Amino acid sequence: MSLSDIRRVLLSDTLAPTCALILRTQGGIEVTESPGLSTQDLISKIQDYDALIVRSATKVSAEVLAAGARLKVVGRAGTGVDNVDVDAATRNGIIVMNTPTGNSISAAELTCGLILSLSRQIPQAASSMKEGKWDRKKVGARDQGLHGSELLGKTLGILGLGRIGREVALRMQSFQMKTIGYDPIIPPEVTAEFGVQQFPLEEIWGQCDYITVHTPLLPSTTDRLLVSCF
Repeated sequence: MSLSDIRRVLLSDTLAPTCALILRTQGGIEVTESPGLSTQDLISKIQDYDALIVRSATKVSAEVLAAGARLKVVGRAGTGVDNVDVDAATRNGIIVMNTPTGNSISAAELTCGLILSLSRQIPQAASSMKEGKWDRKKVGARDQGLHGSELLGKTLGILGLGRIGREVALRMQSFQMKTIGYDPIIPPEVTAEFGVQQFPLEEIWGQCDYITVHTPLLPSTTDRLLVSCF
């Protein structure tokens, strides 16, 4: 398959405007932007397109893929492809693509921001200030106090030490946090190079002040974290 085989592309989720712009100006491709389609509307519409680009909202089921008589490729603007029936796509000769590095830094930065917000109770403090209150001297969760906690010396457990997990570790180490983790694929000697000591999953929980999860949703990961807690 070459770019010349793709003449019409359907964007069924909201994407950055540059996506459609690049396809139109550099590829000479006709692009239709239709976010929020129902499954039945997508099935009806997809038969007229060579490619489908989605994010997370659209579920590209076997039924959708079967309806795409012209469909040659499904592109996911994100890391995983859990919302695409890859087996059905393969049976129909449709290529499934994703963008595994596209949002790694953004996801890592958001994770770091959430850890800081949790530690310093930033959302609660902002809400309190908007209500005209000044509760900075209150402490403790039960009275909804805003006394924060330092990250210095705390332990962060990172489950999944791929692109995003690695970037989170490097950033939180700048706060002098200890970073430990678990990954069934990446060897401990590799993660040690970016400052993460690995432990068996069952040994992670008791050591951590904070835990962040960066794993794909697969049959092998579904419910495993919950089971290993007990």
